[in-house]
Amino acid sequence: MTPNEITAVIASGLDRELDLPFRLQLMERVKVWRSRLVANSLQKNPAQRKFFRQAIYLKMSPVLSTPCAPEVACQIAQTTLEVPFPVRVGSQLFDYVGGPDGNSPFREVNPGTGNYVSTSQFSHLFPTYSYINRRITTPKSDQPLIRVDGIWDDPMQSLELSCSSADVPCDTWNTEYPISGDLLQLVIQMISRQDYGRLLPDEEGEHEITLSPMK
Repeated sequence: MTPNEITAVIASGLDRELDLPFRLQLMERVKVWRSRLVANSLQKNPAQRKFFRQAIYLKMSPVLSTPCAPEVACQIAQTTLEVPFPVRVGSQLFDYVGGPDGNSPFREVNPGTGNYVSTSQFSHLFPTYSYINRRITTPKSDQPLIRVDGIWDDPMQSLELSCSSADVPCDTWNTEYPISGDLLQLVIQMISRQDYGRLLPDEEGEHEITLSPMK
């Protein structure tokens, strides 16, 4: 379902289906509940990441790095925009970082160690990247575009970033929202019950939903 359809369902149960500002407000609650429910689901079963994974494409531009040799300034490539916040689950931030074809992964290195790793004989076959201050950098200064796969805290913002990088118009309001059907039903129920104290017509007699505590 799209954000347009999701908010229409929730607003209909609250008798405010035609109230567009209210539906925009509801979408913010959808994002909050989705992140919490996805995090809880992945803590129990990390293999479910594939159901929520989303690819984004970010432009890169060359910038000056710290000197890599005496009195020589090196150029690196850095994302022109900040990487969206990922859903915080365990220690894994991203599922893939690399070339836009999805088949050229880069290796993550700690900031400050990339120069040492990149001096090996076969380093050109295994490009490196660092993630710091919400930006991705790579010694490949001629890298024009990078693909990052992950589970994003705000999927609509992530889609907008990809559209911006591709210089194409983007209608996030009417684009499929990355959430499984069972979690979407929980999101709708939690907003209706917890946020507005209402039950959907088919929820009479159901047991309360319990969530594991966030870590």
